[in-house]
Amino acid sequence: VDGADCWRIAMKAKSRNVAYPRQVIWVDPELWSPRRMQQFSLSNRLLKESRLSGFRQVAGRVVPTRVVLEDKLKKGSSTEFVVEDIAIGIPLDPALFSLEKLTW
Repeated sequence: VDGADCWRIAMKAKSRNVAYPRQVIWVDPELWSPRRMQQFSLSNRLLKESRLSGFRQVAGRVVPTRVVLEDKLKKGSSTEFVVEDIAIGIPLDPALFSLEKLTW
């Protein structure tokens, strides 16, 4: 993926009541990070694909700084996340993760 040798990991759910019964992940063994992920329906139709790039070392971890998510059911539909700044290991108030805070 993107010129890097990767491990291809194919996963199949044991249960039928999951969002994606089959997934395939390409993991870069040098970075220990996924570079590409695909999610499939029960009928084996490709639903979503994610591509990760722009890897950076932060606090001893490798993190992608760019993620593109594509909805394969909608032609030309994608979302791009770009991480401009990141901090790892900083204390966070647990209240940030309450249902009240997580609800729009």
